[in-house]
Order: sequence, then C-alpha cells, then structure tokens
Amino acid sequence: LYGAVTESANFLLLTAYRTAPWVAVFFRARVLRRARDLEQIMFDRSHTNWAGPVAMAAGMGLSIWLFSNQTEYVGLVPAHVPAVGDITFEAGFFITAVIYLTWHALARRGSGAVRPAR
Repeated sequence: LYGAVTESANFLLLTAYRTAPWVAVFFRARVLRRARDLEQIMFDRSHTNWAGPVAMAAGMGLSIWLFSNQTEYVGLVPAHVPAVGDITFEAGFFITAVIYLTWHALARRGSGAVRPAR
C-alpha cells in the first residue's frame, strides 16, 4: 500500500510541477496583453510568442532541478537544507514569471515599442 501511495503522490507532484509554470505564463500573458484583443492574436497565424514555451520549459527545469523533493529525486536545495521541503510549485511559478517578463521587456526594448498610455 505504501508504494501505491508514494507513486500517486509523485504523479500529483509532477502534475503540479508542470501546472505552476503554465499558470505563470497564462497570468503574465493576460496582464501584458490587457489592452489588446486576444481573439485577434489567437487567430493570427503569423503571430509567434516563443517567450511562453521557453519560459515554461526553463521554469520547470530549474525548479525541479533545484527544489524537487520526491522519493525518486531530491533537488539541490532540499538535499542540503531539508527543512525547505518541496517548494517546486512556488519556485516554478516565480522563475517562469520572471523569465517571461524579462523576455518581453527585452523584446520591447529591442523593437523600440512603447506601451500606450492609459
């Protein structure tokens, strides 16, 4: 019974590890695009946004590598400071949001685009 519980917990943790970066990208995209019509962007085949997938992959990779605390794998931080526990969900959200926002800030600066005043 213990093995089944552990496998179920590991599966749920892995699901959460993927969900937090996705939610970070979703929330940040909504905030950054609040003045635009999202429907127009969704159906524009020429629109590309590499910031989302890259930030999500980087956020997942870094947070799992650093903060995961499972039966099969323990990240660097919990291995050295066990009191920290598994904060991969929170770290994944934060890391992904920072990468996504930084990508957009650099892209905006590079393109010379200025956000319209409200």
